[in-house]
Amino acid sequence: MEQAQSFPHEHHPHHPHPHPHPETVEFHVNEKPVRMDGHLHTGLQIKQAAKAQGVKIELDFLLYLVRHHQPNKLIPDGEDVHVTHESRFHAIADDDNS
Repeated sequence: MEQAQSFPHEHHPHHPHPHPHPETVEFHVNEKPVRMDGHLHTGLQIKQAAKAQGVKIELDFLLYLVRHHQPNKLIPDGEDVHVTHESRFHAIADDDNS
């Protein structure tokens, strides 16, 4: 028996995977591991992934890239960051009244 395809006119490229799957990168936010596909992400994307993966932060927290021998760098929500397995971030409340 033939199985009917849901989309008989769908175009299939010659290469089954024209875009190779990006590498999964594990880095840390507030000392907790976070995994994301690929190396280039915005500050907001990093916070969203961290929160979704159980890091106790809010999306309005300030995100800092931890740098050795230099002051930590504030990463705005819209700024692209190249993350690696060595990347470490701190996310803290902008106005912590506790």
